Amino acid sequence: MEEWEKFRLRFSKSVRDRRNALGLSQGALAKSSGFSRSYIADVERGARSITLKNAWRLAYCLQIELADLLPTNDLVSVTAQTA
Repeated sequence: MEEWEKFRLRFSKSVRDRRNALGLSQGALAKSSGFSRSYIADVERGARSITLKNAWRLAYCLQIELADLLPTNDLVSVTAQTA
């Protein structure tokens, strides 16, 4: 599995974990963010790559900073590979 795929899956888990921590259904998050429920499901499964803008929208609706949804140890790994 490529580093990007690992990163996407960890981000997806962060979104799902935060949604669950807030007690929101996928439908409720979809409604507040303006995305479809299937879009939210795809993001949470890691089946969809999303834009930075859409990631920010999800973070906003999840009442969290976008940076807090990003897996930091993967960032270190990716940075080391590109240096």
